[in-house]
Amino acid sequence: TVTIRVIPNPSPSPDPVDLELCDDIEIVGPNDLLETFDLTQNEAFIINGEVGVTASYYITQDEAIMGNNAIVDPTMHVNEDPATPGVA
Repeated sequence: TVTIRVIPNPSPSPDPVDLELCDDIEIVGPNDLLETFDLTQNEAFIINGEVGVTASYYITQDEAIMGNNAIVDPTMHVNEDPATPGVA
């Protein structure tokens, strides 16, 4: 006897609110293009109340697909400098 259970894929809520901050003097100084973001602000909305679903955060889609280099503290993530890709 073989029992097969089909578990539905998660169905995240689309189009969460964008995370936006003004460039103030928080990190280095004004106009440094660096701010500290709480990436988890929309997590409950995205997970959509699904039991057993968790969220992980990554810099690139490739890292997310591979499950490598998750952002350690997504509540205090400093964005990358757009003038210097790969540097946070």
